[in-house]
Amino acid sequence: MKKYTCQCCGYKTLDSDGNYDICPICFWEDDPFQEMNEYDLGANKIPLVEGQKNYIRYGACEMEANRLVRKPNKDDKRDPDWKPFNDDMYELKLACRKFIEGIYSIAELVHNFSWITLPEDIAGLVKQTENDLEMIRFCTSDYKQREEALDVVNALCQKLNITIEENDNCL
Repeated sequence: MKKYTCQCCGYKTLDSDGNYDICPICFWEDDPFQEMNEYDLGANKIPLVEGQKNYIRYGACEMEANRLVRKPNKDDKRDPDWKPFNDDMYELKLACRKFIEGIYSIAELVHNFSWITLPEDIAGLVKQTENDLEMIRFCTSDYKQREEALDVVNALCQKLNITIEENDNCL
C-alpha cells in the first residue's frame, strides 16, 4: 500500500493524502488546509510550523501528545523531497534528537552531520563537534562512548540554543 508523507515530521506514514489521518510518529492530523496555510490553525490546535518545531523539541507535534506517539523504526521512511518550513537547522536538530533518544549511533550521527547543509556561521561549530565525536569513537572505551558523546551533543545544542526534551513516553 502506498504511504503518504506527514507534513509535520516528514515520514511516509499516512494511508491517504489530506483525509485527516493521524501520524503515529508525531500525532499530526493531516489537514489539507494547514498544509497550504502553514501558519494557520485547522484540525490541529497549532499551526504546522509550530508542529514541526515541536516534533524536534518533544518528539510529537504537541508536548501533550508525546505519550501517544512512537519512535520511527527501520521500516519508516522519510520523504527525501519533504522540507520543513523556515528552519535552516531542522535536519541538524532532528539528527541530535535521534542520537539523544538512542535511535542513532555515534557513527550514524556523524554521517548525518556530514551531509546536512548549514548556515556558514554554525558550520564550523558542527564540524568541530563531528571531529570530537570521531575522537570519542576511536579513543574512548566502549562503555564510556555514549556518555561522552551525549555531553558533546548536548554542548552543541546549548551553544546553538536548541532545546530537545527527552520523550520517555514513546511507545
